[in-house]
Amino acid sequence: MLFICLLIQFLVSSLETCKSPLKRDCSGTDIKLYIQVGEERLPICSKCWEKLADSDAEWDEKGFRRG
Repeated sequence: MLFICLLIQFLVSSLETCKSPLKRDCSGTDIKLYIQVGEERLPICSKCWEKLADSDAEWDEKGFRRG
């Protein structure tokens, strides 16, 4: 059962593309993590996460904003 769950997680994550609020046209598939912005859970690729982490951007349940 665990194998099936891991396989499904791998297949789903390999189909996802980055939804970075800083770079809407990013098509990266190496999803590093997810951020919660309001009601939405956004997949973020490694490259965009580096840029996002180094920026002064903020996000919470109310949304995303550049500082």
